Parts: sequence; structure tokens; C-alpha cells
Amino acid sequence: MNASVGQKSFVGGTMLLAVLGMVGGLLIILGIDQLDVGGDVAKYSIGTTVFLAGPLALAGLWASKRRPSLGAACQVGGAAIFGVCFSWTIVGPILALLVAVFGVRRARRLSKEQGLKARLEMGGHA
Repeated sequence: MNASVGQKSFVGGTMLLAVLGMVGGLLIILGIDQLDVGGDVAKYSIGTTVFLAGPLALAGLWASKRRPSLGAACQVGGAAIFGVCFSWTIVGPILALLVAVFGVRRARRLSKEQGLKARLEMGGHA
């Protein structure tokens, strides 16, 4: 039961990261946040980067079922982008760190499960 609760909170944390990243990116692009980053080009590039960090983390969550290492890499990448872009807050880097750690832990668990399943299938056919 603990794994189920942990999985639900991990998925929820990743979805929260995605929503916050997309909303934050849109706010930066639209200029609602009053962020002075040195011009329009910098504002649009930072906003786009933050906007894409969330979907990258969600893509990693989706991909981790079939390719755990690829999924973990996407989750860590999205979390790192989010954490760096919102490093001036306290919640952003903490949330990013949690998503990255749980993404790697989930990938390791899924990889072990896939390896065990493959060994059982090979043993059953031999």
C-alpha cells in the first residue's frame, strides 16, 4: 500500500511541476510577472524554456513504463530546468529535487521489475 501512496504523490508532484512550469512560462512570455531579464529575446527564451520543462517531465513519466532510463532522464531534465529557472523561490528547487529523486527511484524499480520479468520468461521457455 505504501508504494501506491508514493506513486500517487510522485505522479501528483510531476503534474504539479508541469502545471507550474507551463503557467510560469506563459506569465513570463506575456510579461505579467514583471520579470526584467534584459529584453524581449531573453524574456521569450526563458519563458519558452520554463514552459517546456513541465511537458518534458510528464513525457518522462509516460516513457518510463517502457524505457525507465529515458523516462528518468526526461524527468530529471524537466525538474532541473524548472528548479534552475525558479531558483529564487524556495518551493521550486525543492519540488524539482523531489521529482528528480523519485523519478530516478521509480526508474530503478521499473528496471528491476522488467529484468525480473524477462528472466522469468526466459526461464519458463528453457
